[in-house]
Amino acid sequence: MPATYTPLEMDELELLLEALYRFCDYDLRQYGRRSLMRLIQNVLAEHGLEHVSDLIPLVAHDLAFRRNVIDRLTVSYSVMFRDPELFKRLEEDVLLYLQSFPRLSIWIAGCADGEEVYSLAILLAEAGLLERTQLYATDISPGALGNARSGILQRPLDVDVLERYKASGGRGELREYFTPLNGQLRLNDNLLQRIAFEKHDLVQQPNHVSAHLILCRNVFIYFGHELKNRVLDKLADALVPGGFLAIGVEESISLCESYRRFDILSRKAGLFRKKLGC
Repeated sequence: MPATYTPLEMDELELLLEALYRFCDYDLRQYGRRSLMRLIQNVLAEHGLEHVSDLIPLVAHDLAFRRNVIDRLTVSYSVMFRDPELFKRLEEDVLLYLQSFPRLSIWIAGCADGEEVYSLAILLAEAGLLERTQLYATDISPGALGNARSGILQRPLDVDVLERYKASGGRGELREYFTPLNGQLRLNDNLLQRIAFEKHDLVQQPNHVSAHLILCRNVFIYFGHELKNRVLDKLADALVPGGFLAIGVEESISLCESYRRFDILSRKAGLFRKKLGC
């Protein structure tokens, strides 16, 4: 059963979100409350604290804690070729269409620690499109962006990853796209140099890119309805006419007003296309 929280706990949460906004300039005030509260309970347990309000002095006075709590509440997590159904559709349908453009712009919004954008760069290389593509990978979390910008894999290339790569339409040997470095694997420079990593807040900051394809996956699940609609409208504005949007396979945008601006390509893959004239 879903966890229940007292009115006092929810009031403390509102105060904490206001403190994060005032002291950190991170606006989480329209994020889904239950999702945030689950994450906050983990932070409390980690620091041996009992009440949500105990976090407020730490946010106000401890810079390292501020950075840590933002990283925890913005859920910086990605894996290579997660949801192969989406990557297969991109490889078979979307990239085939995008070949007609001389230059391509792709935005991965909420890139976390980078493994999704690495996956896409590999598929673009195999499709012969990487050299004419600029990838923009953005996230609200400085910690996540640091990991992503390094090109270092945060998880090993195990059997599951290799199977997802093949199921995604991968054509080569996945390990060839990485170079060993101090016991870890780093994405090869020819791929990494095509990716621009930037800190960007989908809630507060305006669009800074016009894109043929946007991946914004497993981000909407943390937003309340009003914020979800506002961000979807922002993403639609950033897409060229006929551009493509991918969201998480377990997310839904059907109740958003901006949903009317898209056609469904695949519910199973979470793939949509912006309507012409919208």
